[in-house]
Amino acid sequence: MFRAEAVAPVRMQRVAIIAPREVLRDTLVRIAEAGCIEIDRIDGVGSEAPDSATHRLRRVRTEAQGAVLSACPPDLDALERAGRTDLLAGEAQLENHLAGTVRRGAVAALAGWCPAAELPATAERVACAGGALVPLRTPRGIDPPTLLRSTGVVRRSFTPLVRTYGTVPYADLDPTLPAGIVYVVMFGVMFGDAGHGALLLIAGLLLRFGRPRRLSSLHRLWPFVAGAGLASALAGVAYGEFFGPTGVLPVLWLNPLDEPVRLLAGAVGLGAVLLALAYAAGIVNRWRENGAASALCAASGVAGAALFLGLGLALSAIYLGGTGFAFAGTAIALMGLFLAGSGLYATTGGGAGVSPRPASSSSTWWCASDRTSSPSHGWRPSDSHMPRSARSCGTGARGWPEWGRGRSSRLLSSSSSATPSRSHWRR
Repeated sequence: MFRAEAVAPVRMQRVAIIAPREVLRDTLVRIAEAGCIEIDRIDGVGSEAPDSATHRLRRVRTEAQGAVLSACPPDLDALERAGRTDLLAGEAQLENHLAGTVRRGAVAALAGWCPAAELPATAERVACAGGALVPLRTPRGIDPPTLLRSTGVVRRSFTPLVRTYGTVPYADLDPTLPAGIVYVVMFGVMFGDAGHGALLLIAGLLLRFGRPRRLSSLHRLWPFVAGAGLASALAGVAYGEFFGPTGVLPVLWLNPLDEPVRLLAGAVGLGAVLLALAYAAGIVNRWRENGAASALCAASGVAGAALFLGLGLALSAIYLGGTGFAFAGTAIALMGLFLAGSGLYATTGGGAGVSPRPASSSSTWWCASDRTSSPSHGWRPSDSHMPRSARSCGTGARGWPEWGRGRSSRLLSSSSSATPSRSHWRR
């Protein structure tokens, strides 16, 4: 059965992290291990003492390739001498979060966001360290951070494509699957060649099995690559092209070189369908963001759709010679232009109606698994990400898995007895 939650970002819950000062570090380590809470970033805080991890990390002058957090406080002098910038980076991030706490007597607190579905398990984990995770009401005028769903290998392979174009607002629909499918189809139409498409399909299958090893980091993109290759091969069969117009395959639909006008007409028709679907999604998004007024007057809502439809009708009528449709299209286009102008006038403060979108929270994402961490409205990740941690404080060779990457973490050097897990930076 279809669920509305499946086409929207993960529902987030505002939370407060509360713990006695003596167990605050262990509480934050537990949260880092859970990897599903975004803690609000407070600019201008952090330790600048000469013996702090932040100062030591600057003194090393070597860029940290990642961040590793110890469950037990490490010896910073030993880490600096050993050049362990990854451990120093983890401690520096932890210092920044500790400096941003609100303290009242013996208790300290931080605010952040947690996926609603993971709140009970995370609260239980925090309680084991002596802290508490308290649900809060969402502040007015603040958008929660966006966490796109990553269930399934196909959706995960399309996620980088969506992140390339920007951040999805929290209230909007999740465009990952539709955008990926449309991109694959358009790639096949534009790069239609059965031979080249087959090679790309083989490349995607090789990535699926981890070959070549140098490209193993691209393993999760194999459905995207294989899908593009399959679409290209199918389009090539329709065009009758196999490594070019070699004549090896018969033309099943049209030859692009012999019938360019027909090909362009098909491309225009496909583009019109995609634009119509995009406007439909835009209307839904504007409604979810700011209500019916925004959906009606936004350029990406009903106003823009009316303008697009009216111009399409008018141009088609002029080409086909239908006077009635030309007048109807012109009227619809003028109505859309009027609605768009009214929405722009109201949004810029010239009148009541469509209110501008509220500002998003300034915060950073502590990310678990291969989820897409996309805080709202152009937020970008910074060094205040919390690295994941290990729970063992013993000296045994106990490795903790890296969420979403499937590799075991490396052990700390002899200067520390904790077992770390590598942190991954995600948007």
